Amino acid sequence: EYPKELVQPPGNHNKPCLCIKTEHLSSYLNLPFEYLNPIQTEFVQYLEDDDTNIVLAAPTSSGKTLCAEYFAARAIQKGLTVLYIAPMKALADEKYYDWTNPSHTFSKYKVEIQTGDFELTEHKKLLLEQANIIILTPEMFNSKCRFYQSHKWLHNTVFIGDEIHLCGLQERGASLEVGIIQYFE
Repeated sequence: EYPKELVQPPGNHNKPCLCIKTEHLSSYLNLPFEYLNPIQTEFVQYLEDDDTNIVLAAPTSSGKTLCAEYFAARAIQKGLTVLYIAPMKALADEKYYDWTNPSHTFSKYKVEIQTGDFELTEHKKLLLEQANIIILTPEMFNSKCRFYQSHKWLHNTVFIGDEIHLCGLQERGASLEVGIIQYFE
């Protein structure tokens, strides 16, 4: 249980809400703000439970990415590798550049990206095996999960799916859905 405080969010239309101070979570991420927002505060209650799968559905710009980053940082501290599935290559690239930027907490970790732009050479396999965070597109995730046993870097991992609701899309949803089925099989 993290202690909560009553906070008045900016704006007259917002009601005061119970929020957790970020200093209580500093072992995971260094944040430039004092409090988590209500959605993040609700999420953090489940962070320490190893038997909980979490689906977080909330509006755009409500803090879901920070929740994913908390989950990833905790998994890394527990010795797991994080598979982060970005819905498209442009977002995979964006996450890679964000997380390797020296100003981000994740820059201290080994972050790798595996999309269709990268050939899976022996050197790349070694980098993936040593990575703390691996960013993939749904198509690459699906492709690699077909041969799960031959890719050591898929083992001892946690799965974070960004925009997971895309499973239902006709065009690209099948790759994500089949990858997830193979991964969790």
